[in-house]
Amino acid sequence: MNNLILYSDASEKFKYKLTLEGAKIEETTSRLCLEFDSGENVYFKGKIDQNGNCVVNITALKHFEGCGKAKIEVIAEKNYFTIHEMPFEVKKKIDVKFESNKNDNYDIEVEEKKPVIGITFDKVFEKNEKNEKVVDNQDNKVKETIKSKDDSLKNFNNFFESKTIKK
Repeated sequence: MNNLILYSDASEKFKYKLTLEGAKIEETTSRLCLEFDSGENVYFKGKIDQNGNCVVNITALKHFEGCGKAKIEVIAEKNYFTIHEMPFEVKKKIDVKFESNKNDNYDIEVEEKKPVIGITFDKVFEKNEKNEKVVDNQDNKVKETIKSKDDSLKNFNNFFESKTIKK
């Protein structure tokens, strides 16, 4: 095997085949040990099937950087074996960079919006000859003089006009 490349931002499956003689495969365990040059060690337990195929699920190594030595270790019949060693390196799978257009003077635009408000009436309105609105609220009849629709909307919009922001 060549150098093992592992990622700090992605999970992986490391697969290999074990050939075992003189011990039961069901009672054998295997693991991958990552020994970082910085002195940290990380272990990942493998699962071995009846045919000796081993799969090690390696979670994203978010908190680790650098390189070191990877070891495949097997414990069979209470005996410990290092069956393979290889160098490894932890890299980012996805690299994202930020670039500014104006030497760290960020261009920010403020968008001003007027609020949108809807009104719904649950009562029935009728108009009579004097341009009055009659509200039928169960047994009580209330008369209300209304202005034209355009005047009401102008006043409503003027009230909610957005103000200019001084910079």
